[in-house]
Amino acid sequence: MIKNDFTFVMFVIYVVILPMLVSFNQVIKPEDIQMLLFFDCLFICDRMADLFVSYINEHGVPEPHLRCVIQNNLSSVFYIELAVTFCPFMLELERLSSIIYFVIKLPRYTRIFEMELQIDEILNYIGDSMTVFQVKKIESNLFIVQFALQTLLTVHLLTCTQIMACTHRNFD
Repeated sequence: MIKNDFTFVMFVIYVVILPMLVSFNQVIKPEDIQMLLFFDCLFICDRMADLFVSYINEHGVPEPHLRCVIQNNLSSVFYIELAVTFCPFMLELERLSSIIYFVIKLPRYTRIFEMELQIDEILNYIGDSMTVFQVKKIESNLFIVQFALQTLLTVHLLTCTQIMACTHRNFD
């Protein structure tokens, strides 16, 4: 749970930073690429760690075979993360347009929709030691935070997209 919470906080920071870095320059600066590479490494490691999360098999016990665990956890989000992480390296990073870089990284924003899973994890973790009323109150507060955060991140993304559209115009 702690790993997922940390990754989600880093994702929120990433969602704020990425649009700002690509909005104002037509080509991404090398120092910006280095900072964004940190997030790439973090997110690909997170998806790789998710492959090894055990599950309860049909016999009611945790699955002991690693191959079965990986097959069960392998999903499209892993492949999306692979593509989002490694596609920019297949292009010339030094001259890569910031719009193209941003479009390549845009599928990573699907992590926003994983907020409800985070809320469920938090409620399952604290739910054992609280009454149903307390859990429901915390749940409603967390859903308000989820709505506010998703709304703010979306408005930020749209604002930076508008700035990007204006700064990348060719007036010649």
